[in-house]
Amino acid sequence: MKDYKEINKNINTIQDLEALYYGGNIDVSKADAPLLTTTAGAANDVYGAEVWNQLNETAKTWQILPKKPYQKAGFRVKTARGVTLGSGGISENGTIPATVLPTYAELALDLKHVVHAYNSSILKDLRARAGNDDLTIDQLRRDMGEEHVAAINQMFHVDVSTLASNNFESIDRVCSSQSEESALADAGDADIYGADRSASTAYDAYVDHNSGTDRVLTKDLLRTAVRSVEENSGKRPNVIITGYDTASDIDALFESQGRMTIERVSVGVNGIQTNAGNDSMIEVSKVMGIPMIIDKDVASDTISRIYFVNTEYLWFEVAAPTVNIETNTNDVVLLNELQTKGIFMTAGELKCVNFAAQGKIRDLK
Repeated sequence: MKDYKEINKNINTIQDLEALYYGGNIDVSKADAPLLTTTAGAANDVYGAEVWNQLNETAKTWQILPKKPYQKAGFRVKTARGVTLGSGGISENGTIPATVLPTYAELALDLKHVVHAYNSSILKDLRARAGNDDLTIDQLRRDMGEEHVAAINQMFHVDVSTLASNNFESIDRVCSSQSEESALADAGDADIYGADRSASTAYDAYVDHNSGTDRVLTKDLLRTAVRSVEENSGKRPNVIITGYDTASDIDALFESQGRMTIERVSVGVNGIQTNAGNDSMIEVSKVMGIPMIIDKDVASDTISRIYFVNTEYLWFEVAAPTVNIETNTNDVVLLNELQTKGIFMTAGELKCVNFAAQGKIRDLK
């Protein structure tokens, strides 16, 4: 550095002084103290109240199932004919044959409710209202509502060998048979609505299983499943449900022949509908003329199972639609806690009134 006395010799005017401090070529070094992001008290990271969900919480099966009001604690089914098909001819002036009676059974539809709760302290709510950086009770409520429906959707795809207990029944359990229970499920696990599947084939859905040994999916397996469901019930499946992995394999099977098409369908309280003509329609692939819905929760072996569903006979029976019940500031004395507490609740049960109209393929790789 130049000698200070030498520098002062050149300061004769105010301009010289300004040049010393604001410009010029005078060589002056100093110790800096810059304002940095790490300076204490200088930076306040603001993340915002928004939350970007990193989880797939879509509930495709819940969306496509029709919703009907819960009215009775059970229903009756006919499990066997009274008439022997192909018989009934009598001779001229012959004796009227003895009367016959079909076999009837009663099935129970237990009413269940699914509940998920959440809470947030009053101070947390107040702080969230005062700024725009805190996680809000509104965000928590939205997230819990999505998780509530996602949890129900998962219930619909629980494996046949897992009893529903207090949860809603599953499509995998609806789409079961005496043969599947014998080969793959523990004794009695495939029983549903009080029907004893081990004692009778009257409650059989169509099940193509390979006794737990996985095999490659073929077009013949798919065609046989659709044909068998239609032969057993007189009704063609109106929706196919499977997972992403199996859907890709189905695409590959039919891609070269161009037999898969795209259809616009709508989903709502009436389930899946084609040509509904409203703005809420979505595009889905059709396999053998049947819309295919891809659901992340479908039960899997090596790859996901395939369900052939007829929603004319399978729906969710609703006793109480999904509701949000939440306390307010007037309830804190009753709670004995300074918090907002809420629940999401859905009451009802998955109901199938014709097992023969449903089917599945399992044991796939």
